[in-house]
Amino acid sequence: MLKKLSLIATSVIATLLLSEIAARFIIEPRSSGFGTGILSKQWFEEEVIYNDQGYRDSDFNLKMRENAVIMVGDSFTEGHGVKHNVNFFAIAKARFHHKEFYNIGKNGENTFGQIKRFSDLLNEFSVEPTDVVFQYFFNDIEYLEPVVFKQTHWLQSPEFVSLSNHSVLFDYLYHPYLYGTFSNEYSDNLFASFENESLFAKHLEDILKIYQLAKSSGATFHFLAFPNISNEKCLRDSRNSYIMQLEEFYMKHWSKGDSWIKVSDMILNMDSDLRRANKVDAHPSPEVHLEIGRILVDAIKGNENQYIHFYD
Repeated sequence: MLKKLSLIATSVIATLLLSEIAARFIIEPRSSGFGTGILSKQWFEEEVIYNDQGYRDSDFNLKMRENAVIMVGDSFTEGHGVKHNVNFFAIAKARFHHKEFYNIGKNGENTFGQIKRFSDLLNEFSVEPTDVVFQYFFNDIEYLEPVVFKQTHWLQSPEFVSLSNHSVLFDYLYHPYLYGTFSNEYSDNLFASFENESLFAKHLEDILKIYQLAKSSGATFHFLAFPNISNEKCLRDSRNSYIMQLEEFYMKHWSKGDSWIKVSDMILNMDSDLRRANKVDAHPSPEVHLEIGRILVDAIKGNENQYIHFYD
């Protein structure tokens, strides 16, 4: 009996090892929304290169710094989940040969950090932008109230997380379940933050600081507020929770030439299968980045577009 059990155990282990080896040849790296797992680590190692200033951009060229476009944001602006030349920054940049573009979007950044990065670029490099694109996502508010989970789901156990960081096969099968259990609670907690009036008022004050920095440098401002595209419910809740409030707030302060980009409308008009980077990463897909890039080209040029609301 003991010999039989030993044989079964050996067979199971051998099967798992062979499956893992096969998985490493067959399964391609992919990003995850949390940046966790061996597949996501491999994807970042292959696809993400930072410049000398620590941004996902070419080294800053200061020859045309008096005729610049600055993109301020978080992982969406950095291009989490898409190749380097596919993010909306790169797509817009390719259409302007007489301007210098600066991408200071940073993975995991929040509004407080964006203020500092933007201020540093203006002061340390003496950049004089003609246009500033400010990209917003709802987790930018976390610096004021970090999400606290009521309880840790068993899928989030350290053992499972560790295994996903070492096994390609386990990571491939595990992350879709982790994503499903984590993202809904995370989103609900963040949506609740916008119902806290004093907290949201403080957040709006910081957002206004970014706008004021842009206007003090003489730039036209373009506001790009992304909805949560984890699922249809989150997409709808984004509109009601924070996007409408941000739009109303912005339109109390903007000036001639400034624009509000109707990101939610654009995404709602896309096939739902084309919105996300992949099934475990709710960052924008290449298709979303392409369309946003095209819209930004029109916004910077001052051209009419169904997804742009200009101040008039």
